Amino acid sequence: MKRTYRWVGLVIFLLLGVAIAISPLWDSQQSKVKVIAKRDTELFLAGLEAYHAEYGEYPSGDNRTLIHILKGDNPNKIQFVDLPEKSFNAHGEFVDPWGHPYRVDLSNPSKIRIWSIGKDGKDAPDDPASGDIRSWD
Repeated sequence: MKRTYRWVGLVIFLLLGVAIAISPLWDSQQSKVKVIAKRDTELFLAGLEAYHAEYGEYPSGDNRTLIHILKGDNPNKIQFVDLPEKSFNAHGEFVDPWGHPYRVDLSNPSKIRIWSIGKDGKDAPDDPASGDIRSWD
C-alpha cells in the first residue's frame, strides 16, 4: 500500500513539474495571440482609413460587409486589406484568434473603434480592465 502512495506521489510531483515548466510557454503563446489580435484591429482600421482617403467617406455595414468592401467589393475594385482565408468564420466575418468576430463602431467618424472581445468572449470595450483588445489603445 505504501508503495502505491509513493507512485501516486511521484506521478503528482512529475505532473506539477511539467505544469510549472510549460507555464511560461503558455503565457508566451497567449501574449502572441494578443499581439495578433492587436495587429488585426490596426489592419482593419488602416483599411477603413485607406477607403476613406479614396472615397471621402467610410463604408457602412457590419463586419462581414465591411471586410467584403475592403477586400475589393467597392466601386473601383480596390483591395484595401489582404487577409488570409483562415481569418474568417463560416459567415464570412473577420475573426480574432479566439474565433470571435471583430467588433466595429463607425458611429463617430473622428474616432473609429475596432476591437476583439478577447479570450473571455465578454464584450466590454469601454472597460480598460476587460480582456478586450482595442484599436484605440
